[in-house]
Amino acid sequence: MKKECSINRDLLPLYLEGQVSTETANYIRDHLDTCDECRAELETLSAPSKIDYIAAEEVDFGDSDAVALKIIKHNRRRKIVLNIIKLLILLLIILGIYDFAKPTTISYGTSEIYSKQDMDDAIDLIKERIYNIEGIVSDTKSKIYSISYTNDDVCQQELNEHKGQAIAKYGVPYSECIVFKTEMRPPLFGDKHHVLNSYLKYSWGWTLGRIDDGDWEVITFGGGYTF
Repeated sequence: MKKECSINRDLLPLYLEGQVSTETANYIRDHLDTCDECRAELETLSAPSKIDYIAAEEVDFGDSDAVALKIIKHNRRRKIVLNIIKLLILLLIILGIYDFAKPTTISYGTSEIYSKQDMDDAIDLIKERIYNIEGIVSDTKSKIYSISYTNDDVCQQELNEHKGQAIAKYGVPYSECIVFKTEMRPPLFGDKHHVLNSYLKYSWGWTLGRIDDGDWEVITFGGGYTF
């Protein structure tokens, strides 16, 4: 078998699928016009469908060895690019797994009003609300990087501001407010309502209130806080 025929027959499957460049397609077409054996091989590969030759402009390729070398170099470059893309995807997956595996940092700060148990009860409610954000992909959860207590002054300011909300609901004012800041990321690929971007970190403030040492409830949360 001639060297040209060997090269062409290796490329025929890619040629049929349209996976070769215009230059390569022209080279194969020129060879098929003059080689009955390769043309028969192409008919065998494409059977029972009728062969639709790839249309291309006429190109002078010169020496067939140079064309073969050009094809080999092209395929080699394509393999290198594909391998780089695969490595980048793998790196992103590893970084994502590491990012979501990091534990949540809890900062209780200093308070003369609330005990650690008071704060833990409020933190559990905040975690529940964040983890209940529905992701586009099922069974994906938000990532909480940190939850930090603000300070007693901020809590007192929020209590003064939100007393009326408790009155409207229960007929009595809130007796306590507690305020936290969180750093979090939404579920992978974003939340179900397309409000949050999973590639961004969000800094949210959380104000919780309770009446006479009862259970905490979330009053307000979200961005835009200045404390």
